[in-house]
Parts: sequence; structure tokens; C-alpha cells
Amino acid sequence: MRYQFLQLSRFLAALWVCIYHLQGYHEKHFNVDWGFNSYGNLGVDFFFALSGFVMVVAHANDLGKRKKLSVYCKKRIIRIYPALIFFTSLQVGMWIITSNPDLNRTWWIIRSYLLLPDSTEHIVNVAWSLRFEMMFYTFFSIIFFIRKEVWMYALLMMWGCLTLIYDSSENASAAWLMFTAPCVSIFCGGALFAYLYLKRDLIQIIKPLKLDFLVLAVSLISCILLFLLDHKPSHSGKSNTVIFISSIFFSSLIYLMCTFESYWIKSTLPKFFSILGDSSYIFYLLHSTLMVVTIRILAKYNFYDYNISWFLLVLLTVFISILLNRYLETPVLKFLRKKLL
Repeated sequence: MRYQFLQLSRFLAALWVCIYHLQGYHEKHFNVDWGFNSYGNLGVDFFFALSGFVMVVAHANDLGKRKKLSVYCKKRIIRIYPALIFFTSLQVGMWIITSNPDLNRTWWIIRSYLLLPDSTEHIVNVAWSLRFEMMFYTFFSIIFFIRKEVWMYALLMMWGCLTLIYDSSENASAAWLMFTAPCVSIFCGGALFAYLYLKRDLIQIIKPLKLDFLVLAVSLISCILLFLLDHKPSHSGKSNTVIFISSIFFSSLIYLMCTFESYWIKSTLPKFFSILGDSSYIFYLLHSTLMVVTIRILAKYNFYDYNISWFLLVLLTVFISILLNRYLETPVLKFLRKKLL
């Protein structure tokens, strides 16, 4: 099932991250503060919770089916890597033109292309989150070797708890630091709320409607706590308590969106919202580089007014993302799926 509200929310989360980065650039170069820095990284939290939720919903019936592992891996690779390789190559191409010294960091470039664990930033700066996505996909593949779902959720819960209570040494490997990073618990939170969603009509100790209202109450309380406590501009500065609350809030929010669409809301959203959702991945990868380059060019010729131009710049990024999704990403994905699946 394709959830319309999740599609739209993907774009809104990417837009949230976009405005956060735009705010940071304006604060650094134009000394303008919109007061957005404290909460901009929450868009990435939503993506993490969404990944955990969607993976469980999509593969809940694949427990113990080892033959489906290869298809699962191919689907994840096809979804993540084509766009990533495209934008990474664009950045490397710009470095070649400008003779950027980072071209000498060969192993770092290879790790960026492959999304291998690394403690340094990615060539496409927002792609650091994709390293965590691929790590979660890798860990989640254990479901194809487990026959009882209780073990799957138990492992996810233990992993999430481990990341919140375990303090890794700074000398540990990049892979271990990522595996035990507190933000991983957000994936696990999304997965556990997906379990509640899938079992909504089967849980005997509470009626479905009461469960929905309970999740709604949890979502509202966690939302209030999150905006009262979260004032750090990056995941590295957040306390584990705030990350846990963020996991609960976004996971419960996703549960509510899916539940309302499945059981309560029968109307469909305008097609344009679906188009925005489809282009959200391209928008996420594109926005930072496009905005920085455009702002620098306009500012060089004294043509950039940050009070107005930032909004036009966002619209330009949305427009280009839609074009790239329709005429490049979608055809490439269709071709790869046809050949590999």
C-alpha cells in the first residue's frame, strides 16, 4: 500500500532540513538568524523513524524467507545508490574543474561512493544520514534468517537500548561508532511502532480506537517535551533523552498518519503532493549544493536579497528536483528494476 500522507511528509521533512541548512548559511555569511537552528535537524529524525517503520510494514511477511534476501538487497541498492552516485560525481566533477585538493583523498572518495562507515563527512554533506540508512538496512536483513517475529522485535529493541545506554570509546572503529550511535534508536522506534500498526486489530488487551488515542496522547506529550528540551543544532550535541523522545514522537506520528489514512480518511490528496513526495530524495541530496552555488553567484554580483531570494531559491530547488525525478531518476530506477529484479 502506498501511503499518501507519508509521501507528502517525506517532502516536508526534506524541506525542513533544507530551510535548516539555508538558515545556517545565512547566519554564517549574512549574520541573519531565523531562530531555526535549534530544530532543523529534526527532519533527519523523521527520515530515520520512517525508514524503520516502512521496512517492517513492507517485510513483515518475509520472516525466515532466505530466498527473498537477494531481492531485498537489490531493492535497497537500487533505491539509494543511483541518485547518490549522480550527485557525488557532480561534486567530484566540480572539484576536478577547480583543482580541489580533496581529490587526493582517494580512499575517502571511494568510501563516500559506497556509503562505507566513516567518521568524516560525506562528499555530499547531507549524505551522512544515508550511511546510517544502509547500516540499518544491513542489520534489518537478519529478518530473512529469523522465523519468529518476536525475535526480530526483541533484537531491534535491544539494539535501540544499546545505543542509548552504551558510551563508545572515541578510539573505536567508525563502523562500531555508527552501530552504537544514539540516533540509531530512532530507526528502532519506527520499527516498533510499525509492529503496533500491523497488530492494531489483533491486540486483545486494548481496543483499536483506544490504542489510537493512546498513541495520539504519547505523540502530543513527546512533541511538547521535544520542543522544550531540544535546542541542539546537530545530533552529536543532543542528549540521549532528547533522541529517545524524538524517536517516540516521530514514530508515533507516522503510526497516526498511516492509521488515519487506512481507517479514517478516505479522500485522496492532489497528485502534485505525490509528485513532491516522489522527488523528496532528489530534493534532499540536491538542495545544499545547489543553494550554496547559487547564493555565491548571486551575492558576487550583489543580486542576492536574503529577505526574498531564499524563498525563490527554495522554489527553484523544488522545480529542479521534480524535473530530475521525472526525467532522470524515475527512468533509471525503472530500467534497473526491470533488469535486476
